[in-house]
Amino acid sequence: MKKFVIPTIEEANEYARSIGYYSFNVKKWWHHYNANGWFRGKTKMRSWKSAIWTWFCTTDEHRRLKEKEHLESLQTTYQKEQKAVKIATPEQKAKIAAKVQKFGRKVEAGQMGEAEFQERKDEQLQKLRKPND
Repeated sequence: MKKFVIPTIEEANEYARSIGYYSFNVKKWWHHYNANGWFRGKTKMRSWKSAIWTWFCTTDEHRRLKEKEHLESLQTTYQKEQKAVKIATPEQKAKIAAKVQKFGRKVEAGQMGEAEFQERKDEQLQKLRKPND
């Protein structure tokens, strides 16, 4: 294993910015670990980059970033669903909406997992995309 090398303040700041951690107080972080002998609890630090990532994951900035990614994912899914629905007839839409609601009730009752729900929902959307099949 490589020997741990204490990072410079500049290296730590550069890494934090590379992962999107712009509000990182690099001096506070660096002095905190320097004062503790570069230990995390009772364990000698092996990766200062992991330590920065851990600090980042506990911030509001990280939470907002994750929420933004989640919203973008939902918007993409919604757009795909809207394209599919435009193809289908009103009867097909109603039938598929009823099935998806049924699947949703099964998830709420604990009879179906989220992954299975998403899979079945996607199958129904595929049927909407191919209304003549």
